[in-house]
Amino acid sequence: AEGVDLFRLNCSHAAHRLLDDIRTIREVEALVGRRVGIIGDLQGPKLRCGMVQGAEVVVETGSTFVFDSRASPGDATRVQ
Repeated sequence: AEGVDLFRLNCSHAAHRLLDDIRTIREVEALVGRRVGIIGDLQGPKLRCGMVQGAEVVVETGSTFVFDSRASPGDATRVQ
């Protein structure tokens, strides 16, 4: 059959827009007479870190790198 089987909705956007999109999908679903799936794409975790000494830090493969709560600029071993 032609058409879509599933819609992926980005849940990182405004909730009111998301509800409007779901309503529209369900209205079209009723109009065409067949079920259409909806999948919610949830945002994964984001790591936010503090400042580092210099322009950049290179973390060598196999080394230990720690995220901590110290406010001082980070280096190749740690960062806030």
